[in-house]
Parts: sequence; structure tokens; C-alpha cells
Amino acid sequence: MYPSIIAYGDTNTVPGISGPGGTVSSAANFRVFRAPGTVSGTYEKQQTTALSFNLNFTHQILTKKYGNHEIKFGGEYKQFKVRNYLANVIGFGSLPNPNKYGSGNVVNYPVIDENAANSNFMDAYGYDVYGNEIEEDYIVNGLNVTEGPKKPRIGAFYFLDKMEFSYFNTNIGVRVDYMDPNTLVPYDYENLKGPDGVLNEADYTTVEKTIEVSPRLGFSFPITEKTVFHAQYGKFLQLPALENLYQNQRVLRDLADGGVGYFTVFNNPLLKPERTTAYELGLKHSAGDYVTLGLTAFYKETSDLIQARNIKAQDNSYSFAIYDNGDFGIVRGVDFSLDLRRINRLRATISYSLSFASGTGSDINSQSNIAYNGDEVPKIPTALDYDQRHTGSIELDYRWGTSDVPKGFWGGVLSRLGINALFSFNSGRPYTPSLNSYDVLQVVTSPGGNTPVAPLNSAYSPWNIRLDLKLDKSIKIFDKLNANIYILAINVLDQELINDVFPTSGEPGYTGFLDSFPGKQWAQSVGQQGVDLYNIRSHAIGNYGPPRQVRLGFRLFFN
Repeated sequence: MYPSIIAYGDTNTVPGISGPGGTVSSAANFRVFRAPGTVSGTYEKQQTTALSFNLNFTHQILTKKYGNHEIKFGGEYKQFKVRNYLANVIGFGSLPNPNKYGSGNVVNYPVIDENAANSNFMDAYGYDVYGNEIEEDYIVNGLNVTEGPKKPRIGAFYFLDKMEFSYFNTNIGVRVDYMDPNTLVPYDYENLKGPDGVLNEADYTTVEKTIEVSPRLGFSFPITEKTVFHAQYGKFLQLPALENLYQNQRVLRDLADGGVGYFTVFNNPLLKPERTTAYELGLKHSAGDYVTLGLTAFYKETSDLIQARNIKAQDNSYSFAIYDNGDFGIVRGVDFSLDLRRINRLRATISYSLSFASGTGSDINSQSNIAYNGDEVPKIPTALDYDQRHTGSIELDYRWGTSDVPKGFWGGVLSRLGINALFSFNSGRPYTPSLNSYDVLQVVTSPGGNTPVAPLNSAYSPWNIRLDLKLDKSIKIFDKLNANIYILAINVLDQELINDVFPTSGEPGYTGFLDSFPGKQWAQSVGQQGVDLYNIRSHAIGNYGPPRQVRLGFRLFFN
């Protein structure tokens, strides 16, 4: 991450904390909160605009001999304009400004050259060095300090034929995706300066366009009068995010001259789409007139997932981390469903999913520390961060209509009244148990992170169980205008729902740091006030799901 300017005083006022004058030492809140008046030196803004066109056609062909066809085809095209500005702007205030005030006491800008941009970690395109929008490259002393906006182009075309025969239905389709980053990239990241030893325009080439073809196939047919078999196969693409494609040439020039990498991962216009191949087989069976059972097995394999990779110069003069395609992931499992159509006012749905997600990287930054330190990226698949083995729900809905209620007062009360109960459950997600001697909450963090004490993602957080209840009634306001008034109770049992845990403790509200030797030393140095602050901060709200809540509301609808 880019550095920021942090200032600390001897004492800091912290509202709500007891003590003389309501103050605690800066050492006490250093690991918990930033001191009042702390200024972050980084400033960033982004802007993306797009001009989009799309055209779609649908045509039906009905024949007795060759079946019924619903043909769909079309496409889309998008032209983007992407701007980004990021800099350590506080540092600009220390740059020389020979004419601080111009005519009319208007403050002039400081003088920013290549060295000043380097020292303040400026990365911009579509903006000049002062954050003003520009359309062309901004050059100072013959060097490209900032660049004009990036203008990527994305397009797609698809064709689908949905065919229906007497005992067989099928979908056959294809999609073609097109992506043009429309920018330049170095010929060789491991030899940025080329044969002349200077990174310049001769060391760049235009990024090649990407064209990908993705076929899709699906079909279904009855096995018996009440059982249908269905299967699907398809290839799918996920284009890289635009903000991960572009890197200012000035930043690369600084790296080529021996820059340290800024403790970050750099963008890469050579990123390709992530490719997913999906398979699905299933059965759907009608048991009587009211019950439908479904069983589906699925397998998805994704390659070219974006990961962080280390780049080392051929002459060992520089090293940095860059986004690249390389990770892969596999998700496989089984879905089960039971649907009870409404009978005697009751409708019920039961669903359960057993799935396994494994791979070499859970997200785009999973390997960032490894890449920055120049270590070897993992090649053996392990459980991914979103691996959740068991998920399921049971929904019961009991509802009166307008003709199945008694006459009189109670009929008016029960008419269009419904009660809904949703019981859901899920197993926990994986994490990597780590040493608690390094504090995960401290303001200034280390790129190395915590030292693992067990294999990657080998432990799982606890299960979650949740019950939601809803009571609602629909009433007519006008001829076609209706209102639905409801009372919704979320997490009725007030269970502790856990979204995530600290890897140093396995708990959602405690890091375990205060149990370590460095933590005990720190607690002794700051006293009880510092410990109280730390315990408050440890209860990270993002690690928990919603507590019990009761909501009263209404919605309007037409029918």
C-alpha cells in the first residue's frame, strides 16, 4: 500500500474513555485508533465513463418435422474512458514554489518535476499532476509524468437456438468476447530498459487484442412421466477489472531505475480474462401432484485467475510485484431441493448444498505478500477462503386468500394474511491459524503479516444458525393499488452469527494478542485504559452477522 503521513502526540483525547481529562497516552491508542488530527497523506480519485451500444433479436420458427425453435442473437459494444489519480499530496506542500502568490493573491501551484512525482508516489492517467482532467499526455522536461485517459474497448456477440421436440429439448449457443486495452506495455518486464539501458518509447509495444469463443450446450429429456434428466455444459469468461489494467509509465521508469516497489502490486495491461468451464447434471422428479424433488451435481473449473507475481530483473537491478494470470480454482458439489406447492394454505421449500472449493488463490491479492517478498507462489491447491461445505434452508409459508376465510370480523383480519418462517444454516469458512505475537489491529502493519502455525486454510470458523419470521397482510387501497404491511423479525433466536474470525485466535471478537508475551508487555506499559480500548476495537463489527432485529414496514404494488 502507498505510504501515508501519520503524526502522534504525547497524549490524545479519546471521547468516552474514563481518566483524567478524558485522555490516554498515544501508546495506548497506537494499536487501536489513529490519534486525533492524524492526516493521511494519500489522495485518490477515479472516473470512468462509457459509451455503450447493444442490439438483440429474437425469432421463433415453428415446424412439425424439425421442432420448434427460438433463435436469439445480438451483441454489444462499449467504449470506455478511464481516469485515475493517486498521490502523496501532503508531500507536494514541501516542494519549491518561487511565486507562492500571484496576482490577486491567487496561490500558484508548486513546481513538480519527475523527481518530485517519484518522491510523492504519484500515479495518474487522465489527470495532470495537480488532479485536473487532461486528454493528452502531460510531459515535464521531456519525460512523460502523467498520461491521458485510457480508452479500452469491449465487445461481444452471441447466438442461441432453443429447440423443443416431442421428447427432447436442447439449447445450443456460442458467445464471442472481444477486449482491447488500447494501451502500451513494455516488451519485457524483466528487462525494462532494453538494450540501450534507458526505458523509453522504444521499449514499449501495443497490447494485443483478445478474442475468446465460448460455446454453451444444454439439454433435457424425460426418463419417466414424472422424472426429467437435464445437463449443461458451457465456457464462461470474466474480463479483468479496468482499474487492474493500467499503470503509469513514470512508475515503471522509477522501478527500472531501482525503485523499491512501494509495498504494492502493480497493474498489468496484459491481463487476460478468467476462464471457467462448467458442467451440470441433474434430475427433477414430481412425487404426486404437490411435491417436486431436485438433485443436481455441478463442477466448475476456473483457470487464469488473477494473482500477484514477482518480477525480477535479469540483472537483479530491480524487483516488484505485478498482477498476472496464473491461479486456478475448482468448485464441485451437489444441490438438493424439495418444493411443496401450496396445499391447505401451506407452502414449503427445503434446500441443501454440499460443495467444496479449492485452488491456489482465493482473490486477486492472495499472493501479494509472497510476490512482494519474491517467494515461490503455491502450486498445490488448498481450501479457498470462500469454501463453505454446508449451506441449507427450510422455508414455511402459511397464507390465507380471500375466499378461504370465515365471514365477519375474523374473515376481514385473516384475508390476505400470511406468516413466513425461514430457517437457514451454514458451516464456517476456512482460515489459517497464525501466531498471536503479531497484532493484527495495529495501525502500522508489516507486509509479512502473521506467521502461520498450521497449513493454509486448515481450520474453519463455527457454524451459523438463523431463524427469520415475517407476518404480513395485503390490503387494497384503490382499484389496482395495494399495500403490503409487514413485521419482520431477523435472527429471532439472537444467535451469534459469525462472518469471519481473527486467524490469531479463531474468534470473531478477540485477536489473542494480549495473551502473547509482546501483548502482555504492551498491556503493562499502557495500563487498563489501553487494554479497554483494545478490547473495544477487537469486537470488529464486520466479523459478525446481524443481531436480533424487528422491523415494521410496508410496500405498495399494482395488480
